[in-house]
Amino acid sequence: MKKSRLLLGLLLVFLLAFDGNAFGQHACGGEARRDSLMLSYIQDSVLYACEKDIEGYRYVCSTLLPLRLCPGWENDTMLTNMVNYYNACHIYSSISTDGDAYIRFLDAEKDLVKEISAVDVSSVSDPEFRNIVAQIRDLNAAIFNQKEKKLQKNGYFNWDNKLFIQNNGKIYELCEEYDNFLYPWMPDKDETDTAQLFRDINPATYIPSLYSTYVGQEAEPSEEQKANLYYSMLKETDFDLRNAKLIALAGCSASENIYDYKESVLNEMEQSMEAGLYSPLLFTLWRAYRCLYNEVHACASKDCYSPNIRYNYYRRLVAHTILKYVAAHPDDVTARFLFQRLSAQVNILRHGPYSYGNQSALERMYVFWNGEIW
Repeated sequence: MKKSRLLLGLLLVFLLAFDGNAFGQHACGGEARRDSLMLSYIQDSVLYACEKDIEGYRYVCSTLLPLRLCPGWENDTMLTNMVNYYNACHIYSSISTDGDAYIRFLDAEKDLVKEISAVDVSSVSDPEFRNIVAQIRDLNAAIFNQKEKKLQKNGYFNWDNKLFIQNNGKIYELCEEYDNFLYPWMPDKDETDTAQLFRDINPATYIPSLYSTYVGQEAEPSEEQKANLYYSMLKETDFDLRNAKLIALAGCSASENIYDYKESVLNEMEQSMEAGLYSPLLFTLWRAYRCLYNEVHACASKDCYSPNIRYNYYRRLVAHTILKYVAAHPDDVTARFLFQRLSAQVNILRHGPYSYGNQSALERMYVFWNGEIW
């Protein structure tokens, strides 16, 4: 996690196909599938409706999708801390995504400063944590609130800008303090069987040949294998196994192996994330979804807009599903671990360790080639 935060700091200163009628509107909590809060989140899809038409960039930090506590959870310290952590990470990542866009296009810094300065941090209810997030916001705004000649150098972003370097260091130090808000609810790594945890969340647990046959760097699934996998996924009634098959199908698509099921696979993945059913594979499913969607509806270039509002819309649905599960199963270490990883996962950025385009390609390598699923 520190590595992810460091990267952000250095860059920015950076279902089952259920019938919808089968889901009633339930009170929050318990084992209900879609509860009333989940349904309200689903209605927010209007927020990303324009993203397919964006060329270049759009600043996104003003379009936040904060997680909320269900009624009756307000006095649950663990759930409150989890929601605060999620929202803090979401705010920081959204601001980082906008700084990343400016660094690529060197355009509209005044609009960027206005957008960052107006970011609402009230979704972080803990005063101390909220203050840290507000400081990060203000430090970022200050970086871009400089004269153009200081921000740009010979047509590129001025990485040697003194305020950029100074504020970047302060932001990294503030991000280190995020750990203080993990201790009350994150499982103790020294007391956790990480090997078992990895098996629980690994799609290869459900499809042992996943990496060798379908998604690994050397995998070359035949058209017959992909078709058989696709039709077996459609008939699959085990939610975990269905999700594993969807991850495999996404990996077949997000590669040089092109076939006809991409849009259908995306639709099935969205239904899984909208279902309100918990699975230890939801985090990886969401990451695989981003890889496939970015390939189908965007591209791998640093100039391409990655629809992070859409991705964060589905991230929140998954987060709510995990949170609801944790409320009913507070001792489930795997679920709490997955919530933290989901919260801290960075947006798809333009700049990062992968030099030959945006970071969607690197994410595809992590998820499909390397099996780095946490």
